[in-house]
Amino acid sequence: MGQREDTDTAETMELSFEDAFTLGGNKDEIWSSISDPGVLAQCIPGAEDVERISRRKYTVDIQRGISHLTIELSGDVELVEMNEPEWIVADGRAYDPRTHSDIEGVAAMEMTELDDGEVRVDYKATLTFTGGVTSIPTRMIERVVTSDVDAYFENVRSTVEDD
Repeated sequence: MGQREDTDTAETMELSFEDAFTLGGNKDEIWSSISDPGVLAQCIPGAEDVERISRRKYTVDIQRGISHLTIELSGDVELVEMNEPEWIVADGRAYDPRTHSDIEGVAAMEMTELDDGEVRVDYKATLTFTGGVTSIPTRMIERVVTSDVDAYFENVRSTVEDD
């Protein structure tokens, strides 16, 4: 995985991720896949439901186990800036009523077509956690989030390249 930073206090924890990878296909095919709620539900680890509310807004329900906790997140993601199919900036918020935890995230992704028929995908994301989930050690949350980010993009790769 790429470069990461983490900072935390007793009440807030922040994780930042940055990486790049390549996918077979073209930007239009990839964009179509990653904006389809059915594909997103299959690609996001722990996703129980992803619904498109509008062209720029989605609702999500995700269940994940971290340490001894099961977190049930309900929230929304808005595509706050985009230039389809070049790049996107998304802003999301979710809440877990069991741990009284809020998770906010900002993510940016840019796609560049390469000469060899592949697409380079660069992404950056920052997640901020507050509430009960911050009682879990940062390294444990980072390990789960890192694994989920890797699994998401591997699932996207499988979906795009198998079509």
